[in-house]
Amino acid sequence: MNKAQYSGERDCEPEIYEIRFQGHLHKRRVELFENLTITRESDGTTTLIGPLPDQTALHSVLLRIRNMNLKLISVRQFEPSPEDSPNAKWQENGGQTEQVEKEK
Repeated sequence: MNKAQYSGERDCEPEIYEIRFQGHLHKRRVELFENLTITRESDGTTTLIGPLPDQTALHSVLLRIRNMNLKLISVRQFEPSPEDSPNAKWQENGGQTEQVEKEK
């Protein structure tokens, strides 16, 4: 067994996540999710999409959501570059963080 198999290490490619929760973030809270695209949905939910380097980073984001007393709706993981994933918008934006207001 090689070191990577034993230690549980994987390749260094970040995983793409979509995290959805009830409510909208106040503008001053947006900086807490600086590497993720933030979309304010018309149904009163918020979607975060973007790469997270490891499980520690994912749990950090989830803890921030919990600490703001926001109700977590879903967490989805995507393959690194699927063309049909919600990550397409993030990739088209060059990986830049943005806050998007969806129209009804």
